[in-house]
Amino acid sequence: SSSSASSSASSSSSSAADAAPSAAAAIAPPPAGSARKAWLLRLIGWQIWFDGQALNQAAILLAPATIAACATFSSALLANTLLAPVVLGERLTRAHGWGVLLLASGGSTVMATAAHTSRFSYTPEEFMAMCTRPPFVLSMSAALATAVFLAARAVKQSALGAWSFAYLYALNGTLLLLLTKSFYVMLAHKFVDPEAQGAASLSLMGALGGLVFVLNVSLMVCQVASTRYGDALQNLPLFLGSGAMMQVSLCGTFFDEFNAFSPARLTAFLSGFLLMLVGLVATTRAGAAPPPRPLPHDDADADAIDAASLAEPLLAAAAAAAPAAVAAPPAKT
Repeated sequence: SSSSASSSASSSSSSAADAAPSAAAAIAPPPAGSARKAWLLRLIGWQIWFDGQALNQAAILLAPATIAACATFSSALLANTLLAPVVLGERLTRAHGWGVLLLASGGSTVMATAAHTSRFSYTPEEFMAMCTRPPFVLSMSAALATAVFLAARAVKQSALGAWSFAYLYALNGTLLLLLTKSFYVMLAHKFVDPEAQGAASLSLMGALGGLVFVLNVSLMVCQVASTRYGDALQNLPLFLGSGAMMQVSLCGTFFDEFNAFSPARLTAFLSGFLLMLVGLVATTRAGAAPPPRPLPHDDADADAIDAASLAEPLLAAAAAAAPAAVAAPPAKT
């Protein structure tokens, strides 16, 4: 009995010793090369982001709000479509392609029919007059009321869906574009003609600058949170498209960029909006490509592998207890 017990203990210890290297290999850190590649991708991504933000600030000052919104949306959508399959390993399906095509076509149509001239000088009195115009007051009030409703529902349900998040994300970007352009135009007016009677005061400029900073930080938080809503090819076009549509609508209304539209131009503009809306629906309904269906024996093999990985800690514990069991004296009967 003692010889059989010792032989079984030795066999258990040997099997546990054989299993220990596999357990160590299973929890081994990734190679150093992959970690360096990940950090390099992060650095490149942040550098491109900061460069894009700097160019975006210049576009906000120099271009009309509708052109700045559509150009930013189109370039970001193209970059996401090209880079997501390469960097993230996502698969571009036919439905994704149709959705992106509809979004790009609608955005290009809106950008082609939008106003192509922009004023570079506004006084604070003119800004106050634009803020109190009935079309802007009604549209902004409806947008803020919808945002409050969605936020309250998310708090009640303890969850924020993709469409609700897209709306709040879009409203954040719209307010940022509106205040940033107003701040830059007032700043340019003050520097061009410092002695002008209608120049903005330093307190007003400081308040606008503080709001722009807070909204920029909020936008960065939204950009980070957007990565938690699934594949970039499926949800990022929703966030980009909804943001562009709201920016064009509210900012174009605030800066009165639709006052010279003819019926034909307005029809083309609204057609572009409709294409973007259809593209949003098509993109969000385009799920990821289904993986190949496994054969019946594949599931059994997977279960066996999982059971072996779960048994490795038990085998290691048996290996540690085996010497003590061999050295212990036989119990008296």
